[in-house]
Amino acid sequence: MATASFPLVTLEALGRHLSKLRAATTSLPPAPLTSLQWTASPALQDALKLLTDSGDRVRDTATKFSLVLTTTTSGPGIKSICDEMRQSCDSLLAALALLVGPAIGAGGPLMELYCQQVRSILRAIEELLRHIASPDSKLLSAPRPLRSPEGVKDELAPKTGVVWQQCEELKKLPRSNRVAYRRAFLTHQSAVKDTLREFREMLAEAEDDAGTESEEEDDEEEEGEEGGLAGEMADLELEEAFWGENGGGAMREWEKENLSRCLVPLGHCGEMVKGFLEAVEEVAMEGGGRERRREGNTQEKVVGWGS
Repeated sequence: MATASFPLVTLEALGRHLSKLRAATTSLPPAPLTSLQWTASPALQDALKLLTDSGDRVRDTATKFSLVLTTTTSGPGIKSICDEMRQSCDSLLAALALLVGPAIGAGGPLMELYCQQVRSILRAIEELLRHIASPDSKLLSAPRPLRSPEGVKDELAPKTGVVWQQCEELKKLPRSNRVAYRRAFLTHQSAVKDTLREFREMLAEAEDDAGTESEEEDDEEEEGEEGGLAGEMADLELEEAFWGENGGGAMREWEKENLSRCLVPLGHCGEMVKGFLEAVEEVAMEGGGRERRREGNTQEKVVGWGS
């Protein structure tokens, strides 16, 4: 039991360190928009390569965890692999801090994508450590005869695989501001289109409900003249039609009018996003000196719309 306590404390300390690193990715200062690089500048490419190389190092270190645990439960062995993981994750965060620095020229969407992915990598490693240190896993506390190498590998494989996957996703992210902005604009465009479609469907349903309600009112007037139970039943049916099955209520005229007004600015938003995409594609089509001459104007367009 004493042998297992030291590795356990070491793993928990590393987990707390990774948690702090992950929190730090949410407070990295954004780079000034004036330094935004639309072309594949050497500084930006070097920073991205350093970050992906750091991700490869983290992946390789995570692989060693399963190898170490198949051979030893000693304190020095666990401490050594934990120190290596700490250094790998520190290097990953340092590379991310370089990417978002003012000298690199990374834009907001590009920085956010890489910050999110680094957080995912750190979270996956935390889950791996948490699983290793869990009493249910018995990886540290099981007697040597029960610790078959294949059994340990099988137990760690899913968690280690998640770390590998997150590190590989780092390589699939956009490598330029143009692609990152285009992805962000397409996401916004899709959201606007979905909202417009939903609002239009609501208006169409409201018009259908209004027509149905009008017909029911005419029927009520005819039946109301007869009085008695038939008139009371008509009132109940009208009340149910007004409130609906869930008590939501039919849409009133002023509500339909307000909903129609909402479609106007949403339509403008759609046109703005379309303009964003055209500006980004224009940058992609520009070449040579012409691209350099127009780069500043295109940058001003995007910065102006986003402010």
